[in-house]
Amino acid sequence: MRLVNFVEPVVDQLDHTLPEGGPTEFEIITAMMFAYFAEGHADVVLVEVGLGGLYDSTNVITPIASAITSIGYDHMQILGNTLNEIAAQKAGIIKPNVPVVVGNIEDDQLEVIAKTATRNHSQLVEFGRDFQVTNNHVANWLQSFDYAGFGMEAHFKSSLLGEYQAHNAAVAISLYFVYCKFMGTSPLIDNVVTGISNTKWAGRFEKISDDPTVVIDGAHNVPAAKQISNLLNTSYSTGKIYILMAVLADKQAKEIVSEMAKVKNAEITLTTFNTPMNRRLFDANMIEQVEKNQGVNVAFNPDFKTAITQLKAKMNSEDLLLITGSLYFISEVRAYLLKYNEQI
Repeated sequence: MRLVNFVEPVVDQLDHTLPEGGPTEFEIITAMMFAYFAEGHADVVLVEVGLGGLYDSTNVITPIASAITSIGYDHMQILGNTLNEIAAQKAGIIKPNVPVVVGNIEDDQLEVIAKTATRNHSQLVEFGRDFQVTNNHVANWLQSFDYAGFGMEAHFKSSLLGEYQAHNAAVAISLYFVYCKFMGTSPLIDNVVTGISNTKWAGRFEKISDDPTVVIDGAHNVPAAKQISNLLNTSYSTGKIYILMAVLADKQAKEIVSEMAKVKNAEITLTTFNTPMNRRLFDANMIEQVEKNQGVNVAFNPDFKTAITQLKAKMNSEDLLLITGSLYFISEVRAYLLKYNEQI
């Protein structure tokens, strides 16, 4: 409440004076966050941009280091229609003389980022050149990989599954090494190994139950859908894979569903939920085009709770049920499933 009272008169003034209107909810919360941390309540602050980078409300600080994990198609109506345009927006977080760690990014987009880093005299710490990930695979519901960089090597295991998650972890590890160099301290690699091992992320290929195996993942854009499709095809091919999806229609919905249709031995069902602000969902009327393009049958069940019950009844011990799509949907489903698990 103290922070609300602090920002309220500023917000009120901007609401009445700016022709384009006052700050958004996210911008207000961001301002409150910076005010809170400016009071000295944390030793280190990790700030994630809300959208893109260049014009994001978080992009008003000069950090110790910056990081860009990947470039993909998302929020194109704001960030641009090409990957290079999106890369330029994300590269907007690079500050003069501040190092930037970049993940496994395609050459064209890496060039955009590298040019921005050069203009800002910023060190570019690059995946594949300055640090590497090898022996990257899934075993016993753990992502196992070796990291090498900054003169150090270590083996890691993580509950965050998928090749891309190991790449993301490698960016975080490298960011930690850059931070240690800035602070003049020695890296505590054993602590990093433990930290990666203990990291949990709700809604990221999270196993909710074992009997039957039910997993939820908030793959809400095309790059995420591709990663999940690849993970399922390479690591979970023993039984049938049932996929229950609810995708917002403004999120390249047809492309997302088409990516999930590439999963081998998959049966896809689309469903609905109470969307925020009544946003439109990819629904039964849009299924025909996906079926024609991918040569698969896509079912529709308007009630996700009924759909879950029916799909689970069809499963055996080798099968897997993936519930995916909108992050709003995953949040609602996760709460429902955890409450259901408590009752049985």
